[in-house]
Amino acid sequence: MSKGLGPMPTRSRALSPVLVMCLTLAVALAGPAAASAAGNVQAKPIGDPIWKPTDLNQFSAPIGTASSGYAEFGETTAKILPEPHHRPHPELGIGPGDPHPPPYNHEIRQ
Repeated sequence: MSKGLGPMPTRSRALSPVLVMCLTLAVALAGPAAASAAGNVQAKPIGDPIWKPTDLNQFSAPIGTASSGYAEFGETTAKILPEPHHRPHPELGIGPGDPHPPPYNHEIRQ
């Protein structure tokens, strides 16, 4: 067997097309199963007017360490979702606060 970037051994070369065909078959069979599972999802409108997501926010922030008990996570969420419209919640970390009218698409503090 060769080392480094040398030529592929004969046995491996013979198995490569078989591996590609097996992977292709697996993906082809998994596709319809995933599509039919997604077809079983039902969405029910909620609220008046009907609530719907308006945007997505992705960010990175400090959450702490095991030795700090992840204390920084609470500090970070309080900065991102500040009072009075959000309040500390014992089960959620940050929960709803004072009600306020829309728009809600800028809830997360920049």
